[in-house]
Amino acid sequence: MNYSITVKEVKKIKFKLIHKIICVFAAVFIIFFLLTGIIAQKTLEHQVNVNAEEYVATLINDEGIDIDNYFKKLEALGQRSVNFIKKTLKHEPTPVELQEFDKKYRYINGALRSNLTAFHDEDISGVFLSNHTDLNYEIKKIIIATEGTFDDYARGVSGTVFNMYIITRQQLIRIYKKDWAFAVEPDHDFSKDFFYFIADPEHNPERKSRWTDPYYDSIWKHWMTSLITPIYTGNDFWGIVGHDVILDDVYRQVLKKKYFNTGYGFIFDSKKNIVIHPHHLNKLFETAEMGTKLTFSDIGDQALTGAISKAVENINTTGEILEIDFSRDGKEFHLQTYKLDFLDWYFGIVVPSEEVIKMLPQFRKQFLIGGIVLSIIIFSVVVLLVYCYVISPIINLTKVAREIRSGNFNKKAEVKGHDEIGELATAFNDMTDKLNKSFKNLQKENAERRIAEEALKESENRFRALVENTSDWVWELDENGMFTYASHKVKDLLGFKTEELIGRTPFDFMPPEEKKRISGILQPIIEGRKPFEKLEHKCLQKNGNLIMVETTGIPIFDKEGKYLGYRGIAKDITAYKKSEEEKERLQAQLLIAQKMEAIGTLAGGVAHDLNNTLGAIVGYPDLLLDEIPQDSSIRSSIMAIKQSGERAAAIVQDLLTLARRGVNTTEVVNLNDIVSKYFETPEYKKLKEFNPDVDVETSLIPDLFNIIGSPVHLSKTVMNLVANSAEAMPGGGKIVISTQNRYLDKPVKGYNRVNEGEYVVLTVSDNGTGISKQDLGKIFEPFYTKKVMGRSGTGLGMAVVWGTVKDHQGYVDVKSEEGEGTTFELCFPITKKDIDKTEEPVAAQDYSGNGEKILIVDDMEAQREIASSILTKLNYDVHTVSSGEEAVEYVKTSTVDLLILDMIMDPGIDGLETYKRILEIHPNQKAIIASGFSETGRVIEAEKLGAGKYIKKPYTREKIGLAVKFELEKQTES
Repeated sequence: MNYSITVKEVKKIKFKLIHKIICVFAAVFIIFFLLTGIIAQKTLEHQVNVNAEEYVATLINDEGIDIDNYFKKLEALGQRSVNFIKKTLKHEPTPVELQEFDKKYRYINGALRSNLTAFHDEDISGVFLSNHTDLNYEIKKIIIATEGTFDDYARGVSGTVFNMYIITRQQLIRIYKKDWAFAVEPDHDFSKDFFYFIADPEHNPERKSRWTDPYYDSIWKHWMTSLITPIYTGNDFWGIVGHDVILDDVYRQVLKKKYFNTGYGFIFDSKKNIVIHPHHLNKLFETAEMGTKLTFSDIGDQALTGAISKAVENINTTGEILEIDFSRDGKEFHLQTYKLDFLDWYFGIVVPSEEVIKMLPQFRKQFLIGGIVLSIIIFSVVVLLVYCYVISPIINLTKVAREIRSGNFNKKAEVKGHDEIGELATAFNDMTDKLNKSFKNLQKENAERRIAEEALKESENRFRALVENTSDWVWELDENGMFTYASHKVKDLLGFKTEELIGRTPFDFMPPEEKKRISGILQPIIEGRKPFEKLEHKCLQKNGNLIMVETTGIPIFDKEGKYLGYRGIAKDITAYKKSEEEKERLQAQLLIAQKMEAIGTLAGGVAHDLNNTLGAIVGYPDLLLDEIPQDSSIRSSIMAIKQSGERAAAIVQDLLTLARRGVNTTEVVNLNDIVSKYFETPEYKKLKEFNPDVDVETSLIPDLFNIIGSPVHLSKTVMNLVANSAEAMPGGGKIVISTQNRYLDKPVKGYNRVNEGEYVVLTVSDNGTGISKQDLGKIFEPFYTKKVMGRSGTGLGMAVVWGTVKDHQGYVDVKSEEGEGTTFELCFPITKKDIDKTEEPVAAQDYSGNGEKILIVDDMEAQREIASSILTKLNYDVHTVSSGEEAVEYVKTSTVDLLILDMIMDPGIDGLETYKRILEIHPNQKAIIASGFSETGRVIEAEKLGAGKYIKKPYTREKIGLAVKFELEKQTES
């Protein structure tokens, strides 16, 4: 086939076709205008209705989105309020705040309410506490914690909501609008109110914010709805925060537009309750009660009610718009409804049909102008099409013919048919097919590349947004372990800028010992190209502070599997670790306290019985020694019995200390004196005899403050600590005992938490074997010992130390490491009082009697015999009875100069009750109290009634003799 063609032949074809086109185009143009006129007449009215519907649909869609956004913002406000309240609950009230509490709140009509006269002008919230609930420290803490900060926050949201309040499970209300606290009945139970229980765990297991149905509030005279948000502390339901929204305000803020002339918008729910309506919201204003709801049935609009019911039944998805026509009183109306993305609410617009019809002339004019414009546009399009599909191909074909004649075969003519132009175009298109095919393949490859580039760019943008907005620090390392990327969050974590990390390794930001530890952990992981998760380690911030960081990382490989480095995240867990450590410390202290309480109760009972049993062992040797000559061979044996009894009594005293019943801390003492006197005791000499390689040094400051305490127990404490240190150094060593004054301006956390104040500190340190971490938490437990029980001690030594310190209102701190020694620090509160002068020893004849009559009342026969024997030897007329009842009967017929009353007698009445009954017979009867325990509440009560000195069993001649002599002389003087 010959494809050769000349330019002259192409021009002839062009002029021939243009002549035909002009004729056809004229006919088409005339027919088009005729058809346009006919169609315009028939569709005008339809277009008016369609335009009106589209206009309303656009309005209702825009308004619906605004309404959804409005209520969603309120829901976000509810959650912000919850977070705000939970922050305030961490506040611990100060003593000043607790003192001011009673000024700000008082009981009115049986319920705690805000005392408005004590409030400042800027205080805008009030408090109400039902008489169902007792006022305790926890409630005071809540009120104080939320006081000022609640006012600030409520003031901030007062422009958004009408009211704001919190209700706790304890029936505590704090509410913005403080006057409302006086409007509540004193026994009102808020847990029964609908706006409270809809958010509690039973009715709201999802723990989400809940909206109430629209209701009428009879207090504030408004139609409203309430946003109720639950408050949880951990998994515990704490209460709710509520925000009341006035529906009138919502209508003014959200539904401002007019639709045509009299059309209006309103909101209703799936139960046909009116939420917002411009005409009927105040219909029941005068007669409505609290909680009343308003439905469309209430306003008598049956036609609108039917249309709403149809809308609720047919709208299934959020954002869907449904149009319904209905008639009322002979008039036609259009109703368009929109399902809100908020609860089960709907937004509707009602427009009278006649208002739409009135727009017909306006639309006719607009349509006529539009028709003319459209005709011109269509005419222009036809001309353009003719030009493009007829004239332009001919012109193009002429150009292509010139290009082909000149040797350029890149051009290709468009073929639109099998006419002359089509045949002509086909002649040279065949020659360029292969070039066109190659060009299309190239275009396809370029398109695929652009799609891939856009996908990669989108992925990078998502990754960048994720990295920059996460609270954690995102990092990447190269194959040499150096940072190649760090998100800007690293500045919040470590204080360094991103560029300061590039080219450095993570180990550059760790302390030396931590670097060594983490290197040992990570080396096998990195060599194995394995991921690691939640690796905890220390990091140094730019300011030198240490923080605890948790890091997770995964290895990075390219497409060929080549190792490129690691990528991961890190976050600051310092606060979390501190809270966990504090929790463990408190749990350990609670466990120790529980053990001490349980064992102390047992020890107290045992001590009481032992004191009674030891009475004979301690008391009788004194009597026997008076009867035996100085050169008797059995005198040493009796002395041994006496010393054994005294040692047993000392153990009983340890048990009483352990039971927290045996320490009398009313004497002013100086720890320097206690330490100095310890070196003169037989116990210290015995310790040096058995531990000759142990050196004991002292460092006592001369101006040491005094403390209130018991010299006996403090001396025993020093003895136990030194003995404990000596036994921790079997090969010898050095013990240092030191004292100092210390002032703490803030609490210090150690083995105990030491509160702020002035203290005298006793320190006993050694360089012995130390204490392991697992044993450190048990050293103060009774009978816990690493020694051989019965050979090295009773196992009570450190428990006695603990009990003594606690009885002195002090604190203990212990620092120890295995192989590095141990240091005990005992902190005692100081006193400004001076030490009383020490009394001289009293000779036996100074406390002997002159035949005074004494009645001993004790349920233990051995105790009666011991006391009777001692007092008889001291020249008293002694009589005994075995119970309180017998004592009462005795004094009815006889008088005595002095009663010695055992406080605990079983069965029968105790010493206090016995003394009360005897005073009814002899109002001025003198008595002294005896017991195996220290002073109890009943002993103190007996002393208030007139009883004299209190003596503790077991009896010794000097102890009971001095007490009796003192009381009798006081009686003589009186």
